[in-house]
Amino acid sequence: GTTRLPNLNQLDASLRKVFRTGGRIYTPRLDFYNLLNSTTVTGRNNVLGSNYLAVNSIQRGMVIKAGLALDF
Repeated sequence: GTTRLPNLNQLDASLRKVFRTGGRIYTPRLDFYNLLNSTTVTGRNNVLGSNYLAVNSIQRGMVIKAGLALDF
């Protein structure tokens, strides 16, 4: 009575580089989430009826986040 969802493949990465000038430290940062951009089904409707096994949720697409830290 159980159903199995497909395998979830996801690759995340983060890049940082420290720059020092005078008494200040700059650290730019790039974060990549779901770098493979896969859209796997993560949830299905298990209630009997016309929507049985309909997709409820999928994995989000690729997200890129940028940031900057400043220490002085």
